[in-house]
Amino acid sequence: MTLQFKKNSPVIYLIVFVLLFFAGCESSSNSSSRPTEPLLARVNLEGDFVHSASGMVFPPKVGNFESVSAVAYNEKGTNVSVEYTYKALGFNSAKLVVYIYPVPENSLDDKTILQRHYLEQKNLLLDLYPDAYDVGEGNITIGQMWGKKQGRLLRFKRKSKKFLQTTIYYEKLYVFEHGPWFIKYRVTNPAGSEKEIESRFGEFMHLLHWPKLKE
Repeated sequence: MTLQFKKNSPVIYLIVFVLLFFAGCESSSNSSSRPTEPLLARVNLEGDFVHSASGMVFPPKVGNFESVSAVAYNEKGTNVSVEYTYKALGFNSAKLVVYIYPVPENSLDDKTILQRHYLEQKNLLLDLYPDAYDVGEGNITIGQMWGKKQGRLLRFKRKSKKFLQTTIYYEKLYVFEHGPWFIKYRVTNPAGSEKEIESRFGEFMHLLHWPKLKE
């Protein structure tokens, strides 16, 4: 594995099995090598987590979000995700997962690759939540130290029923292309906290720096 953690700390490893969408998915043009489940996860993170292949650093705290776990989806460690949570009044009020994974080499010069990959991710998510409603999508621009980058976004509402109680959640997907990398954000939060979460997430996107591209 080529994953790095900047600080030495007790390590807890576990094998985890989740739905395909929650893995950092590569484009269908490279689907033969796409994993169906995470290979390795690290929980109770301490210190920075580094995606070695790109140099992208995931600090333990970004704005009001704190890291929870990091997952690798391939043996080389090029396809990873890091989960963050935002807590209010002692409760987890939002889950945010950031993914970084390679753009297929044969698609690096394809100017339509972002849109096609976004549509793949959109379809996977809507298949996962067939009861989605108030579906909206569009463009989004993120500001980074080196400039601005435009991506695609999807958002919708869904209902979750537990113990005879129904809760409405907002689900949001943001997909960007950054040189040889796809960077994807997934946000889940209950209704009623939307305005606050939008503000906190906007701050998160500004503070979490993308890797510098090689010249």
